[in-house]
Order: sequence, then structure tokens, then C-alpha cells
Amino acid sequence: MSLLKPYLPTQSANPKYYEHGGSLMALGFIHQKTKDPEVLTYILDQLKNPQNNQNEVIIHGACQALGLIGLGSEDMTLYEEMKNILFTNQAVTGEAAGMGIGMLMAGSGNTQIQQELLEYAKDTQHEKIIRSLSLALAMSCFAKEDSADALIDTLMSE
Repeated sequence: MSLLKPYLPTQSANPKYYEHGGSLMALGFIHQKTKDPEVLTYILDQLKNPQNNQNEVIIHGACQALGLIGLGSEDMTLYEEMKNILFTNQAVTGEAAGMGIGMLMAGSGNTQIQQELLEYAKDTQHEKIIRSLSLALAMSCFAKEDSADALIDTLMSE
């Protein structure tokens, strides 16, 4: 946190959104797969901050960070946070939430979540969201080759 402090979001009059979004993603890379509660709380606070939660770049960086920090953990709290962002149906933030969910659910084989993601991919018109949900479905099948056959058959029929 101290290394990235100059680049992280602040309450300044002139926010540097790309710098802030990138630094949030960097936090994700640094704390990959740790589920560090302090860092998770910080990132979730940034998502809920009214100055940040309307900016696509910050939301994108935060979703990627949440996915990296919770990599493969199946954390339902983080899943719900990103699902809320996904369901806003905004192309850029929805894409980031889809990829973040994929990282979070990597290797889970969770059929309920796979079904939710597949249904939303059918409902949305945004190609970026559809593409990210396809990646999320693939990531959820990581190392689950045998149990992925039903999902593969469903996707092939679509």
C-alpha cells in the first residue's frame, strides 16, 4: 500500500482516473490469491465511494483487483459485489466484472454460478460482456475437464 499510495484514488479535485484504476489493479497483482482483508476492504471502499463508483476506469481496475486477490476462492461476498456491477449492463464495467468473476470462480465448477452467467450472457446485448462471461465460464472449468462436458454441450448448442 505504501508503494502505491501516490497512485491510489484520493479525494483530490483533479482525479487521475487511469492512474487510479491501474494502481488498484496493481494492488490485485501484488496481493494475488491472498484475500488480504485490509486490501479487500480498501478496494471495496473505493467501489462504494461516490467519486469513484461512476468512473469506468476505476471500476475496471477494482474488479480486476478483486478477482486477482480472491483468485479461485469462490468468495460469495466478492461475487455478489461484482455481479451487481455486471448487472448494471455497462459494457466496460460489465466486462471487468465478468473477468473478475471468472478469476474468483476459477476451478470451482460451480454449476449454479455457471448457469447465472450463461443466462446473463444470453440477456445482454454487449459483446464485451458476452466475451468476458465466456472467459468466466471457461475459468470456472479450470482443471474440471470431465465435469465440464455438460457446460460444453450447452455452449455448443447455443
